[in-house]
Amino acid sequence: GEFHRHRIQSAEVELLAFLNISAIGIPTLLVGELGDIDFARPKETAALLENHPDVLLGAHVAVLDIKFYTGTQFPEEYRGGLFLAFHGSWNRAERTGYSVAFIPFKDGRPQSGPQDFLTGWMLGSDMTEVWGRPVGLLLLKDGSMLVSDDGGRKIWRVSYGE
Repeated sequence: GEFHRHRIQSAEVELLAFLNISAIGIPTLLVGELGDIDFARPKETAALLENHPDVLLGAHVAVLDIKFYTGTQFPEEYRGGLFLAFHGSWNRAERTGYSVAFIPFKDGRPQSGPQDFLTGWMLGSDMTEVWGRPVGLLLLKDGSMLVSDDGGRKIWRVSYGE
């Protein structure tokens, strides 16, 4: 398979990586906790080794929406940062996601991995029952944010200082 990076400002599409599988079924390019395995690589994969993702999100978090914060209601550290709606994993022994995460940005670059911003829908990573599943994010003119939740069938309003 292939991964693409879409540049929204210019509508360019850049090929980001090939998922190469060797003859015995082993990926030849890995990132994150798995590291990278030193196998013979096709030349198009070798050139991609320097293009690791800026942020790793983790398997099965199921990002269904993202929004850069353009408001002024939240504290300064949130301005220009990225909110992510993690719908969550339903088919995993240890659940993950079920939250809204935040990635701080500075000068157009992420400063860390995702941080918990809004949690509480998952009762426990080992429990099957959940209270909700974030789906969509909407920033309002007053700087607050709406979070749609298809598990709890609610729309939550997140505001600061009210």
